[in-house]
Amino acid sequence: MISNTGILRVFGGFIAEVTVREQHVDDLTITTHPVERGAPITDHAFKMPAQLTIEAGWSAAGAYSQANSLTAGAKPKSNFQKLTDAYNQILPIVGAVGGPSAVGKLSTAYNTIALGNALSSQSSTQNLNDLYGQIAPVIDEFSPEASATLAGIVATIAATQDQQTGIEDGAKPLRDLYEKLLQLQSSAELISVQTGKRAYDNMLIRSIRTQTDQTSENILMITAQLQEVLLVETVQSSMPATAKRADPAASGGVTQKGTKSAVSYSGPIPTYA
Repeated sequence: MISNTGILRVFGGFIAEVTVREQHVDDLTITTHPVERGAPITDHAFKMPAQLTIEAGWSAAGAYSQANSLTAGAKPKSNFQKLTDAYNQILPIVGAVGGPSAVGKLSTAYNTIALGNALSSQSSTQNLNDLYGQIAPVIDEFSPEASATLAGIVATIAATQDQQTGIEDGAKPLRDLYEKLLQLQSSAELISVQTGKRAYDNMLIRSIRTQTDQTSENILMITAQLQEVLLVETVQSSMPATAKRADPAASGGVTQKGTKSAVSYSGPIPTYA
């Protein structure tokens, strides 16, 4: 799974919370007919439009932020953001008691849960309890008192986390964002795309696919296929006025048709009815 940390991945103005896969395809069409030796090869091969497949996803909170114009303070927090907030709050306690070893184990647990569960059907509280469950035994080894303090902090965070979404209907933001993506596709508007490897201009969304099952009921995962539109410039020329074309023999240009010679004819004279 690819996280969106470090590299800004933008898909037609939408920023996915998690990008799972980016597939780039660049093809060159080459003639299968024989080519005369010495002929320009560029006359017999041409570049095809670039194609891109993106698999990306949003939680309900992330979709809500994308589908609505919100100020920073009004944006609901995603499961990923809430897990990160909790991690930052318990990190000093873990570091003070368990030292670098405990911090390392906490960091490993956080990375695993953040990437694996932040876009799953688990709530932010479940993600937090998973994180605490992996680090609590480590803290118990050093200080049961610190472990009890940590448990109280985790319980307080868990009690308030699920109230921070600001979303009454968790499925509605997902439907709204999905509708906006479909509208962008049907508008046939050229978009720009930034991936981890390359930036694209002049792309159209050829297809958008999504699937809902027991693991994706509370998230929006899409697979979008995009194709480049090759833009060219044409040259416009003007024709002479109609009057100048009245006598093409007189107004037309000189054309070289080779040397001509007269041949004598002794046959019958043709007649016309």
